[in-house]
Amino acid sequence: MRGNIKVMDCDRHVMEPATLWDDYLEAPYKHYGVKSEGWFSFGTLMGGQRLGSGKVGGGPMEINPLGMLNNPFWRGKFKYAISRKFDNVSYLHDMDVEGVDVAFLFTSIGLYATFDDTLDPELAAGMCRAYNNWLYDYCSIDPDRLKGVCLLPLQDIELAEQELRRAATELGMRGIFWRPNPLRGRRVSDPYYDPLFAICEETGVAVCFHEGQQEKLPYYARGRVDNSFTRHATCHPMEQMGAMASMTSEGVFDRFPKLHAAFLESGCGWLPYWLDRLDKQVDSEYFGQGYQGKEKPSEYFRRGQCYISCEAGEETIPMLQRLVGEENLMWASDYPHPDVIEYFPDTLKGLIESDDVNEGFKSKILWDNPVRFYNL
Repeated sequence: MRGNIKVMDCDRHVMEPATLWDDYLEAPYKHYGVKSEGWFSFGTLMGGQRLGSGKVGGGPMEINPLGMLNNPFWRGKFKYAISRKFDNVSYLHDMDVEGVDVAFLFTSIGLYATFDDTLDPELAAGMCRAYNNWLYDYCSIDPDRLKGVCLLPLQDIELAEQELRRAATELGMRGIFWRPNPLRGRRVSDPYYDPLFAICEETGVAVCFHEGQQEKLPYYARGRVDNSFTRHATCHPMEQMGAMASMTSEGVFDRFPKLHAAFLESGCGWLPYWLDRLDKQVDSEYFGQGYQGKEKPSEYFRRGQCYISCEAGEETIPMLQRLVGEENLMWASDYPHPDVIEYFPDTLKGLIESDDVNEGFKSKILWDNPVRFYNL
């Protein structure tokens, strides 16, 4: 809590233990040889190759986020959590330091591990069950404050349906972690996924689109950039822009009017421009051809189906308030990934102390909107 405002972090990451697959992957899948690349790594290895991302062996964080532990600034910022290998005790400790009341826990290792076109669907399902079981145990220290966001084996719709029902009903998870990139040639709006969206409506589970840098799935920067700076700056917002355009233009929110979807970790400044462009294109006799939505894209935000996240110090928040409204913006720390290093532990300062954002809107960003998004 900061002042009189309750705080919910809508996108916060765990750092999974190096023993996760050894401890939680079921016996029938052990022969695949799935291993973590090591402590504080995002990598999962199988047969010496990294699943879902690039080459084995991360460099310093400035070159490759897999090498965060090599960065002295990161080590200094999260010294206590590192000393406890980011266990749930240290996690709650850092939430207390920041003033965070409730957090939704997203994966680190799962940014890549199961988002691989070549992965056996049965193995993907086993890995998702392993991760979700581990996350359930991790959150069990204080389930009122720690909320899990599950992984699903999106390679196979029936396996994904089974795991979503289990995660929602048995594990109490309130969100799905979903990369916005095409997987096995299917966009996030593909009718193939309609059974999942139907379960989300039924159970109140939210869809959380969340990008990550990688080399194996299609992404907009592929083949155009050769450095982490440009790749990270482009792939996060551009993939989310593509996912949002697909979800709105292909009628997903009309088929599932109770579905909630958020476009996370990409900043919020692009949204007013993108909605304005898409809305005008719908009205175009020439460019509006092929649009299948019953409403303009901005309407899906106005009626409370679509949300976006921001970091605390974004200067475009007042612009979003004026052009989009106050009901769809949520705060995300990205703890303990590189985006938060500069600001931790006073992660909220840029928003709490802003004179450009009124107190009522701050309360919506930090509490009311994520409560509504996650159907709490």
